[in-house]
Amino acid sequence: MKVKHIVILILALSFSFIACEENPPEEDGIFSLSFSRNGDTGEAVDGFPVFENNEGRKFYFENFSFYVSEITLFKENGESMKLIRESDSSEFILYDWVDVRTDNEGDRLFQNFNVPAGTYTGISFGIGVPEVANHSDPTNYPAEHPLSEFRGKHWTWNAGYRFIMADGFIDDSDTKDGPMDLGFLYHCGMDTLYSSLEFKGATDGFEVKNGATYTYGFDLDPTKMFYNANESVDMINDNITHTGDFFSVAKAITENFINNALSKKE
Repeated sequence: MKVKHIVILILALSFSFIACEENPPEEDGIFSLSFSRNGDTGEAVDGFPVFENNEGRKFYFENFSFYVSEITLFKENGESMKLIRESDSSEFILYDWVDVRTDNEGDRLFQNFNVPAGTYTGISFGIGVPEVANHSDPTNYPAEHPLSEFRGKHWTWNAGYRFIMADGFIDDSDTKDGPMDLGFLYHCGMDTLYSSLEFKGATDGFEVKNGATYTYGFDLDPTKMFYNANESVDMINDNITHTGDFFSVAKAITENFINNALSKKE
């Protein structure tokens, strides 16, 4: 009888150990970097949301995308942690409104990462692709990678990536109440336009809890890419840039994107 009891006890302990192995305590949470689109008028053309620039001209995007790179979290102990997407081991994220119609854009405006639970003091990231990666060969990346040639974001003749792409149509009528049928194409890249943003102020810290999601959110108003307090981009006469041809336009749009269109949620 004693032997039987010992065997039962061993089996019970074994099942208990297995159960503990299958259900370890939560030690990670999810950090989500999110960009919420705002600024549209509430109108739509074929499902594409309509915006209005600071000159009262309505326009819409058929294509709008931007690269975010080197996302780094700062820990309470002073250490930093660069985030890598598990699906493709990439530190480059392409926020891509390939189809910016209102019913299809939601899953394109955020990215989730598994991170250790704990307190963080801030975050940094770049808009664009850093210099070394910017001049890498897009054919070396698998199709699903953000820098792959299949993404259509690389200038083969310029050996670099389009950091920000904004294509669409705008009303060019004198009365500003006509059809939106003038095309615009803004492709902004080049090493000098890569920018790093850092948020480590008193209100920039956050806590990721075990098994929970913390969303670090930004509002993105695309209308503000085309103006600032001092000047605006003439979307009628300066409606195209590939950066190298009309660098001043690409520079203005990139700087406005960072300093005017993008704002951290409180």
